[in-house]
Amino acid sequence: MPEAAWRAPQRAPGPPRELDARRFFTFVARALLLRCPSCGRAGILAELAAALLILLALVLTWPEVPWKLVQYGGVALVLIMPLLFFPFSRTLWLAVHLAFHPPTETDFAEGT
Repeated sequence: MPEAAWRAPQRAPGPPRELDARRFFTFVARALLLRCPSCGRAGILAELAAALLILLALVLTWPEVPWKLVQYGGVALVLIMPLLFFPFSRTLWLAVHLAFHPPTETDFAEGT
């Protein structure tokens, strides 16, 4: 990877910081925003537009809801949503991992 494309998070050298509530919630908040939990950089894009479209369709057609469409749309969502949710689950687990095992200088060394 070119040197300009990736840089380790800037942090003072020394032992990893202790886990506290503020730091943990910072990791989780960054993960939910699909950013790197460690440094906060953006890099993963995902949208949950399908859920909003279905909700809008139900609200607009409320008295006569097209239940067949809801049924088959639900099956489609069961197949599609894990793929859409993957970035969130990955960054959330990364946030938890970083909370308990903060990165050190050796994690970003060349050749590891």
